[in-house]
Amino acid sequence: MLALPLVAAQAEFTLVENFDALTPGALGSQNGWASGVEYTLVPDPADGSNQVLRYTFVVQSGAYKPLGANAVAEGATGTLFGRFRFEATTNANFGFSDVAAPAVYNDFEAQINRQNSTPIKGRDGTVFVDLTPSGSPLLADNVNAWY
Repeated sequence: MLALPLVAAQAEFTLVENFDALTPGALGSQNGWASGVEYTLVPDPADGSNQVLRYTFVVQSGAYKPLGANAVAEGATGTLFGRFRFEATTNANFGFSDVAAPAVYNDFEAQINRQNSTPIKGRDGTVFVDLTPSGSPLLADNVNAWY
């Protein structure tokens, strides 16, 4: 799975990370990120002038970056934008948490999930729901498509 920039949207656009200023290779310890060795920075396969985060499943682990001053305050509302794509049919989950070092499923308030070629799903609470409308091309196994 690959990921592009994450940004927190508050009163105005604030870039949280776009990976381009980081050193290619292991993500961990760069610009506040914590991650396992399976998270690396590589050229974007669709545009080599950009850099993306690649997750290659080795063991179940996570990557996270505290948002600091960009964090959404308890009880407040905010929006975090990001892009992702799958290079192969895969089972993947990623989410957003207010826990300093999220480690388990329940640490995440919101999650995005894709299990092999099933539709992309989201969880806000306890249940995953389809995020794709009936008949959408997202229902297909769109490997190498940016979402």
